Amino acid sequence: MTTIKLDSLMEWRLLPVMAERRIRRATDLKRLLEDEGIEISSSQLSRLVSSTPQRLSMELLGGLMRVLDCEASDLIRRVDRESNTTPTPKPTVKKKKAIIRQRKPASQKTEEAAESLTGPKVAPFPIPKREK
Repeated sequence: MTTIKLDSLMEWRLLPVMAERRIRRATDLKRLLEDEGIEISSSQLSRLVSSTPQRLSMELLGGLMRVLDCEASDLIRRVDRESNTTPTPKPTVKKKKAIIRQRKPASQKTEEAAESLTGPKVAPFPIPKREK
């Protein structure tokens, strides 16, 4: 079996490619691979999805390409040597500003509802001091 060794100059993109194909879980990918005749354990597939593999068999790479309908260059991208970043630009995500809302004062209805459950608010009865 021929294997490809992935080094630090490669970016493994299985999870983004799965997301583009609307495959949300590793178990869904496992079923698709099994339909192609590729046997892989759940733990091996979880590691493959979550981190860059040290080695990758040509059989598994071919199965991933067939199942995900993609090329090897979609799964493995070269990282620029000088800056250690991918040469293709990634889309930026706009951050939303946090909205701070002031608490609204309790309405009259809430106070009346609380009073009906607990009774009217009254001052405590004063206790007279005892003489010795």
